[in-house]
Amino acid sequence: SKSLSLLSKQQQMITQAREMSRRILLAEQKISPTQGIKLLAIWAITFLLIVVRGGKGTKSVLRVEYCGEVYWVVTFSAIIMLLGVAFFSAKDLFSMHQHKIACHYPFAKGDPHWNMSYLRRMCFITFGTGIAAGVLGVG
Repeated sequence: SKSLSLLSKQQQMITQAREMSRRILLAEQKISPTQGIKLLAIWAITFLLIVVRGGKGTKSVLRVEYCGEVYWVVTFSAIIMLLGVAFFSAKDLFSMHQHKIACHYPFAKGDPHWNMSYLRRMCFITFGTGIAAGVLGVG
């Protein structure tokens, strides 16, 4: 009777884990409102940076002097805001990964494992890529 109860609980846990994995798979097939909001935030911050700050070939709508004090304040403010969006995105990825591990999610070959080491590595790679794009004039 005791082993039957334990077996029943294990089967229930397996069923719950499979159902949770199924829900995760379905959710990952769509763009969530949170992902859309983050993407819009990145676009809005970048657009405002360009409009307010201006650049070599673009005049600022607020007449910010190119490479002046306000120019750099606006630039670094945008960088801080974009880093904030990146931080919250990393937090969401880490949290989802932990959730997947907890429900024994069936990771496919090549799925990213968003642990802290992988997150740090991706942050450095994307930061370096952004710097290289800026230096080369791609961005």
